[in-house]
Amino acid sequence: MVGKLYRLDIIDGSMIGSLLHWAIRFIVFVALFLLGSFVIWIVKLITAVPIWLWFTLLVVGLISVIIHSYKESIKGTE
Repeated sequence: MVGKLYRLDIIDGSMIGSLLHWAIRFIVFVALFLLGSFVIWIVKLITAVPIWLWFTLLVVGLISVIIHSYKESIKGTE
């Protein structure tokens, strides 16, 4: 990206190019760090909740989807 700015004569000199290079690296590093932290947080959350609670939530969710689908199919036949 910085090389393209040099070729287009938008920037000249090595100092501004170096600053842009490190600014871009810093932004990418922060974005990847936040993404990794979020993934770790999600994994910790999932592993902290007991398996029986996940199973209960899954069953309740499936039952609610089945009930909703059944009600929608009854509406469609009227």
